[in-house]
Amino acid sequence: MGRFLAINDEGLERNIDVQGIVQRIALTLASPETFKKVAVNVFSKFSQDVQLPDGSIERQLPTARLVDVLGHWHIPEDRIGIFWAMLRKQASHWDEQVLPSAVGFDDFQAILIRLLRRVRDRFCDIRVGQHSFLTQNKKKLEEEYLTAESCGKGSFGECMFVTHRVSKRKRVCKTILKAEAHVPSEEVEQELDTLRRLDHPHIVRVYEWFESDVAYLLVLEAAEGGDLKKLLASMQEDGPEDPPRTGCRGLEEDLVGVLIMQALKALIYIHSQKVIHRDIKPANMLLASADLEKPRLLLADFGVAELFEDHDKVTSMVKGTVAYMGPEVFMNEVSPRSDVWALGIVAFELLCGKRPFNANNPMAMYAQLRKVEVSVDCEKVASAGVSECAVSFLGRALTKDVAARPSAKEALDDPWFSTRKQGGPLPQGRQLRKIRKGLENYMTKNHFTKAAMNCIASQLDTSRIEGLTDIFQSMDKDNNGKLSSAELACGLADLGTDPDSIGQLIDTMDFNSDGVIDYTEFVASLLQSQGQLVEDILYHAFHIFDVDRDGSISLEELEKMLSGDGPLSPVLPDGKTAEQVLQEVDTSRDGKISFAEFKNYLMHEQRSTTPVASVCGGDEGGSGVADFFDSADALDTAFKRLAQDLGRSEGELQAQAQRLKEVHWLSTVGDLQELSEEDWRRLGLPLKLERKLRLHILGRK
Repeated sequence: MGRFLAINDEGLERNIDVQGIVQRIALTLASPETFKKVAVNVFSKFSQDVQLPDGSIERQLPTARLVDVLGHWHIPEDRIGIFWAMLRKQASHWDEQVLPSAVGFDDFQAILIRLLRRVRDRFCDIRVGQHSFLTQNKKKLEEEYLTAESCGKGSFGECMFVTHRVSKRKRVCKTILKAEAHVPSEEVEQELDTLRRLDHPHIVRVYEWFESDVAYLLVLEAAEGGDLKKLLASMQEDGPEDPPRTGCRGLEEDLVGVLIMQALKALIYIHSQKVIHRDIKPANMLLASADLEKPRLLLADFGVAELFEDHDKVTSMVKGTVAYMGPEVFMNEVSPRSDVWALGIVAFELLCGKRPFNANNPMAMYAQLRKVEVSVDCEKVASAGVSECAVSFLGRALTKDVAARPSAKEALDDPWFSTRKQGGPLPQGRQLRKIRKGLENYMTKNHFTKAAMNCIASQLDTSRIEGLTDIFQSMDKDNNGKLSSAELACGLADLGTDPDSIGQLIDTMDFNSDGVIDYTEFVASLLQSQGQLVEDILYHAFHIFDVDRDGSISLEELEKMLSGDGPLSPVLPDGKTAEQVLQEVDTSRDGKISFAEFKNYLMHEQRSTTPVASVCGGDEGGSGVADFFDSADALDTAFKRLAQDLGRSEGELQAQAQRLKEVHWLSTVGDLQELSEEDWRRLGLPLKLERKLRLHILGRK
């Protein structure tokens, strides 16, 4: 039925072999080397020598032979219009009224790869994205999680820490009582739908949700550092004998600058997604960890968030937190710049320890905003001892006239942020090689593996992927929370990626085929460089695919997860069908995928690209890695197994493993397999430990 609908929608002949076409395209696009070889062969087959105006001879392909070119992949003739459209977009032809009668190899190759991708995507209407992996868990919360202490309240409900019973992952559960929410269920579902579509390193992650008779329960990322309201209060509790800064009851300006900069990046992103937060305040701004040397802010609580269209203002009821509302909000005229005003109030409060305006009720606050001129160069700010740049930023953000107030993007260009770090430095040395290798490996994976990797990436806490987040943000030059093809191409070039591979890397990373690389897509493509992370989160990924939570993945569930929000596709982008994927993963041949089969398949996929044989030949009687360690084993696990043999404590060896991870970017046994003799000497390991490792990992001393 899915194949029939796809053919009907495309207006194709009923006897077209959709799977065969997609399989041929998938094989052609399997790697840059394969594509180049096919392009050369096809061009040579259908091209001919043409004399140019200057008398020279050049091999060109007559456009009259394009039908024959399409026939190489059995692509229907009516798709030839795509080739003409792509040719028109070529820089050498975009302003020509009459298109050429023949094209050279460079134009042909550039057009061909885009044509094949376009045809593939039209036959495979796959709409799987990060939002596909936020699903309702039909079980009861207590069956899946152990509950702990409360950690605060949001707009609609209370939050508490929870721990997953199987994986031991610590998360937060937000409870929205139906009787106390004072909002229809549709608005709660709107918050869910808003959150599930937001994908940014500075927005709190949502993993799954439950529904009971009395409440909705959202499982969120556990922000270990608490919120900014509590952080500010803890600083103020230091007392006059130990003030954070002379004459100041707020936070250090450098810290505030970084936090506000990160919040602006989150606002730029949500505003680009047509979302206004409407409740920006310190209590809704979380810290991923307690490390204030490298803070990672997470914007939370989208309970009163609102969607807007292309016009700038939204007429709506007054909602949010009064102390942070801009003057226009009291007149029921809300715009994305209302979030900038609120962030200006937050910045003032964090710097000075108090807000510039205070009132007991909305009417009193509105009256004060109407009467009092905003002047941030006042005694409060002066006593805080903040810089002139900070004062200038506050003045711009707290501009009463909405039209004169900067947008989030304009605010981020303020001189106050000009010297602050925008993302981390690009990796170097061994880490760089691991990143490049991870990208190359990801390009070879099938659609099922990529879907699973994207699912795993969507379930990772922000604090666990700091390095990847820094790389992502360093590439995101326009700070919109997505990587364009141009941004990614520049970033990959900076990483030293083979120029011939960049185009196909971009295509394979764009899993939802929307033309840009989202945060989760970027993380998914580099998960193989992160060692143990994949195995740690496999349980959660499996249960997202297992929609009915019965302990196995059926064909129907597999089709749902691999097609996403699109219609049931007759074939996946790699040329396989869902039935073929099931047969490949289902080693027990019982018609469904168990967790063990899911894990074994993905871990084998991860290990299959790790060179083991080349380093296992030994000369000291060692049996090699296969007999003792697996290349995917985490170093802390491997070292723990050596503790008794070495006569050392597990804690001592765990510390060595942690040092190798932090100092040398080594996290798995496979990383040690790739070391040269000189690299081993640089590790500074105890001699006995080094000998044991070399014996059991390399098969030699």
